Amino acid sequence: MEEASVRPGWETLPRAVRLWVQEQAGTQVLEARTTAGGLTSGVATLASMADGQRLFIKAAREDDDTAELCRAEARAASALPVAVPAPRLRRHAEMDGWTVLVFDAVDGRHPSLAPSSLDLPVVLSTVAGLSDLLTPCPLQQAPAVGDDLAADFTGWQHIASTPPSDLDPWAQRHLEQLVELEQQSLLALDGSTMLHTDLRADNLLVSGDQAWIVDWSWAVRGAAWLDAAFLLPQLVLAGHTAASAETAMRAIPAWREADSTAITAFAAGLTGLWEAGSRNPTSPSALRAYRRRAAAAGRAWLRHRNPVWGGRRALTGRWR
Repeated sequence: MEEASVRPGWETLPRAVRLWVQEQAGTQVLEARTTAGGLTSGVATLASMADGQRLFIKAAREDDDTAELCRAEARAASALPVAVPAPRLRRHAEMDGWTVLVFDAVDGRHPSLAPSSLDLPVVLSTVAGLSDLLTPCPLQQAPAVGDDLAADFTGWQHIASTPPSDLDPWAQRHLEQLVELEQQSLLALDGSTMLHTDLRADNLLVSGDQAWIVDWSWAVRGAAWLDAAFLLPQLVLAGHTAASAETAMRAIPAWREADSTAITAFAAGLTGLWEAGSRNPTSPSALRAYRRRAAAAGRAWLRHRNPVWGGRRALTGRWR
């Protein structure tokens, strides 16, 4: 089972903040339940109100890194068109040393992305519709994805400078090629679509034939196919082969139109981020554990794609 951060509960919030939330709702909180999952350490509470309303409250101390993620999420959520299947942001406040967001709660559960899951077609259909709803990018201050990822897509370069003894043997054999691909990974990501960039099961909710996308903290502007590319390794983590995950992505028009070489370079950049991040001793243990698993999924994806070097497809034996 994937590790998750231990979240503080509703009662952690200052009394003034709890009273403010209830004032905004116009009624009292009857029950507050801390939600499971996620990789950050802020408050994430599902609140049942006395008049039947259900709210989702996110909060972080102003001196915590999570606070800036909350602010970014508030900006993104405020810009989303009504047609985008995402929770409505009711209020955002900075008070008593806390950043607080209040959303309408969504009735749903986190989907299974496993190969046989009935949730998967629902998720893919929702992701397929995002590019039409979010092009042009409605978030005016959204950073360009290349600028946002530039510092992060250097993982293989850092690893190559001092290769660790426990590096995966396949990655060790092809480290030079992975660095080369990583250096090309930002060249074809530009675009005018607002992107989520963190599509995982715990950022999705499903109810019947509807999927909802939550937590837009990492929203950027870029090529329309990128959210499918961020989602694909999550299918591998859920039990798909890389080949079946790529087949599933063909349900998304933007993916079908994407340049294959650009996808491969992006896969290298993303996998390098995870590989290097899994070795960062300053990161929370839950995040390092997730990145170890994600890096393995990324390597499987790269092995499947048989990248092109120097204009020629690499020999299968060289890559596998």
